[in-house]
Amino acid sequence: MVHINNSYCPGKSKEIKDIIKVLATHLEDYHLLFRYTHELKTMLTKGCAEDFLENIIKERGLLIDKLVASKKYFDSLKEFPDIVDNSEWKLQTNELLQKIRQLLDATVSLDAENVFLMKQCIKDITLNLEKIKEGKYFISNLGKHINNTPFFVDVCG
Repeated sequence: MVHINNSYCPGKSKEIKDIIKVLATHLEDYHLLFRYTHELKTMLTKGCAEDFLENIIKERGLLIDKLVASKKYFDSLKEFPDIVDNSEWKLQTNELLQKIRQLLDATVSLDAENVFLMKQCIKDITLNLEKIKEGKYFISNLGKHINNTPFFVDVCG
């Protein structure tokens, strides 16, 4: 976590600490989101049990909902222009925001790969379903052909 120095802004130190704390918490959440996204990619690449895949997607979705719902805390930085204008505080908040942006960019990149992998899985499933359908059609026609063919052919006549 970033070191917080309140010595030159004593009246606003609690508000500043709160902002830094919120940003640090968001950073941890974005680390977790990146980890879930990476695990999802690993599961899609290697193939895994359906329940594990469902669980990781559910956990990741809940975390995304939490991050979206807590966006208002990022907007709270705009409410304190005198604090943000201070160069040391600005440096600390920018450092956290930069780390969050880097994690978010890496997560977006992994998400693009995951979307491609999911589309490939869907394509494979569709292809397999088409093969099954063709197989059922072939067996059905074969069965009709066998039913129309006599079992015993009288050679003599």
